[in-house]
Amino acid sequence: MNKRSIEKAINETRQCLIHYWHNDSNYVNSYFADDIMWIGALQRQFIQGKEIVFDDLADTNKTNPVCNLLQQEFWCISNDRNSCTVVGRYYVTTDNSVDEIISEQQRCTFIWKMAEGELRLLHMHISSPVGYLEEGEVFPHKMGKATYKYLKELAEKYDDKVNTVKVKDINGHIRFILVGEIEYAEASGHYTTVFTVTEKITVKMPWKAFLNIIDKKFVRVHRSYAVQRNYIKIIKPNEIILISGKSVPVSKQYYKELEKNITTEF
Repeated sequence: MNKRSIEKAINETRQCLIHYWHNDSNYVNSYFADDIMWIGALQRQFIQGKEIVFDDLADTNKTNPVCNLLQQEFWCISNDRNSCTVVGRYYVTTDNSVDEIISEQQRCTFIWKMAEGELRLLHMHISSPVGYLEEGEVFPHKMGKATYKYLKELAEKYDDKVNTVKVKDINGHIRFILVGEIEYAEASGHYTTVFTVTEKITVKMPWKAFLNIIDKKFVRVHRSYAVQRNYIKIIKPNEIILISGKSVPVSKQYYKELEKNITTEF
């Protein structure tokens, strides 16, 4: 395959998994070759054939909760003129709308072939630890619900204001932002722009004032940027890569401090 086709295969591997974990097996099915081979985490999931594989995925979607993919890594390990093999790893985490909490790493292998100028999925293999599954389960619901209940009870013992910041946005609306969902913040003239995992919010607050109200989980990486440590994936001399893939600039001054304190600060 040429470089463009390989890049598309990698991207569609990611998209197939995202749609699968959002219970949209139709998207995945649209790429199936007639003789696709599906190997899943369950013992019964060793099957071949477009229709039977689709039925299995559709049945699984009926019981799986909506999940998101974090820390995604996908790359091509081999290719020839008409096919390529894409492997990857990522974390599956239950969506905030679900009343259970699970976060587990999964690994995958997708084999793509080119047929009449279109990508077709010839082989799909997903593996993950399944020792915690109850008999008859295809997803660890019992474990996830127990974890959710425990954390909910624990959280109720604390004041919610400890975990939020109260700000006024540029439209004059009062916003309560969960600190744990802030990836980073940026100075924007007389205002501050806050980047959460789901949205961008410009607030009517000077940069220094905002820095005073966010908690100690944030680290300055630039005169105009502060990043939450839990979201940092890679630190480079001139930029920080977040788990989401976003890039934040790092100044020489702050990089030296990060490098000096990295063993104690992270």
